[in-house]
Amino acid sequence: MFNAQRELTNHIKPMSYVLVLSLLGFLLNLYPVGLFANIHLILGNVAFIIVAMRFGVTYSLLSAIIVNTSLWMVFGHPYGFLVFTLEAVTVSFLRRRGWYILYADLLYWLCIGMPLTAAIIISITDFSQPLALLTTIKQGFNGLVCTTLAGLIVYLFPKPFNVSFRQQPELLRTLKSQLIYITSLVISFSIITTSLFVSLHVVDTMHETIEQRIEDHKVVMLREGNMEIVVQQNAINLAINSINLADYDQDKIHQVLNLYLNTYPVISSTFIANKAGKTLHKSIRNEQLLNLQTHPPKSEQLKGYVDEVIKQDKVKYFALFKEDNKSYYLMGKRLSEAGNRVLFNIIDLSLFEGLIPQHSQSVMDFVITNKDENIIISSPRFKHFSGHVFSFKASPDLTFKSLERVSVQERIDGPYQKDYYLSQATLLNGWVLYVMYDTNSVIEKVEREFVLIFLLLFLSLFISISLTTRIGSELTKPLKFIFRQLNKFNNRNEMSFKPLYKNMAVEIHDLYDELQRSKGQIINHQLELEQIVEERTLALQEANEQLRRQAQKDGLTNIYNRRYFDENFRFHQKIAWRNKRNIALVLLDIDHFKRVNDTHGHIVGDECLRILSVILKQHFSRETDLIARYGGEEFVLVLTDINSHQLERKLENLRKAVEHRAIIAEDGSTFCLTISIGALVANASFANDAEDWVKVADLCLYKAKKSGRNQVKIENFSKYLSLET
Repeated sequence: MFNAQRELTNHIKPMSYVLVLSLLGFLLNLYPVGLFANIHLILGNVAFIIVAMRFGVTYSLLSAIIVNTSLWMVFGHPYGFLVFTLEAVTVSFLRRRGWYILYADLLYWLCIGMPLTAAIIISITDFSQPLALLTTIKQGFNGLVCTTLAGLIVYLFPKPFNVSFRQQPELLRTLKSQLIYITSLVISFSIITTSLFVSLHVVDTMHETIEQRIEDHKVVMLREGNMEIVVQQNAINLAINSINLADYDQDKIHQVLNLYLNTYPVISSTFIANKAGKTLHKSIRNEQLLNLQTHPPKSEQLKGYVDEVIKQDKVKYFALFKEDNKSYYLMGKRLSEAGNRVLFNIIDLSLFEGLIPQHSQSVMDFVITNKDENIIISSPRFKHFSGHVFSFKASPDLTFKSLERVSVQERIDGPYQKDYYLSQATLLNGWVLYVMYDTNSVIEKVEREFVLIFLLLFLSLFISISLTTRIGSELTKPLKFIFRQLNKFNNRNEMSFKPLYKNMAVEIHDLYDELQRSKGQIINHQLELEQIVEERTLALQEANEQLRRQAQKDGLTNIYNRRYFDENFRFHQKIAWRNKRNIALVLLDIDHFKRVNDTHGHIVGDECLRILSVILKQHFSRETDLIARYGGEEFVLVLTDINSHQLERKLENLRKAVEHRAIIAEDGSTFCLTISIGALVANASFANDAEDWVKVADLCLYKAKKSGRNQVKIENFSKYLSLET
């Protein structure tokens, strides 16, 4: 339970931090910056790039999903989830392995992001090839904009991002690599932003020029088309008046029609038809048109045209027909005679093709449709649509103010793949004029701008890396030289500094001179410190030795304590075993010592212990003899190279010496002490643990006390155990 709460607490801070950054990016992406056509600059992605710089793959993925949700809301498609979440994961993964964020993102867009974007556009959208390529380049451009912006934000404002709960490691980098990265970051951001503003200005200027160009051509075509319509209407009115004046004389009517045809070159043939659809009079411009079925049309078709014209006294225009690789249109008006005859003109519409200048036909097109939206005449690119409905659909574009961006069909019943900027107007006769400008010509220019930005970016990165590498070497090379010189000494600890490189910076020279001056002072100070350290080390050793001796001695009797006995018994045992000698362990105790303390006081009791320790040292004075205070009034002896007879004699002498030693009490009276002694003598291999020896000796001491005290009891095990055992 406690571990789960602690784990939850560890995730609260980073999760809160990531959510705040991600929500800021989410809000920023709700307002994309329009660049061109349907292409936008997305700045909210800076949020998940910063998260990738400070946190692991999981948090980066979460941030990218949150940020790109707003793009889904704005643009209505989820493709950004795939491209940008993959960017966040890749950048975070490479950052953990020591990559700088700019280089990691550049690698992602070159190897993964831009190819993936191109694949999505080709498989899902109906973009034209230039627009698809431009959109792909723009995605990489957008990624670098966000990455450089994120890098500069973190570098210029480090405090909000240097969080203690970060997951990405803090890497130590060389001065040279830091210079290269910061310079690359600044130069990249400067070039990208500058190029962006310049390109946008160029695009705006180009759009204004194109917009003005389209409007100018539309005005010219509208004026020329209206003038042609007025001329045709005036011509047919004049012909009708002349026919009416001819009083319907057959020869005169024929002369009028021939004169009328020769006067107006746009008319390919003219004829008069009655209400039954029969052609009464006709005049054809040249013999090549005599065999054409539409000069005039068939009677059953012509009857319908006559009926429609007779209903109203004005010029009527009829459906388009096409023969001899030319487009024709039929116009007619009722004659005044009883209203049952109509004068028809077949108009050659090829004259309209000259309304678009030759030098503009590569990028500009026009289409003229009737009221039913059927194409009457068009530029050569739309010739195959003549007679068909002119169909298009609008596409969003943020850069033009009065023009509409549309997609049209490249073939009948085909997909809408060809994009144009379109402006339209209505002619006097109700026809609609469409003037169009090919968007690919504009996109290609914008595309060149973005490609140029990328080339400039890579060139600037190459130059900045080369330049900062040189600058870094100029800085680090003399510093490394100085470090090497500081580590060089001769046998007398004198420095042997070499001259510094020529053309070094003044600050480096001053630093070098100051280091040379300071080094001698440092050495002298170091020697003084070494001497002080040596003196204090000796004093410390003496103090430690004294403490060690004090730790081994009993403070009252000035003989060894039980701790010393426990630590050194094994040593005495090894010596005895090596020399194949016996070893004796003796325990002795002052008889009725509590009575002495109660009768004479603890001061006299302490004096008794000191006197006993002196007597012990007098009787057991060999260097190999170990005398220690075992506890309270109890003492222990370890004696090597001794047999039971020698031990008994020495212990009896000790007992008698203690018994006959008079002790002066505080009141001046004297008294004597007695001691009880228990001992064990055996081969050194009797037992490894001192405790086993002490148990046997303690048992002998118990027997001595039980037998009346002031006596010696010895157990001799040496006669039962051999040294080999």
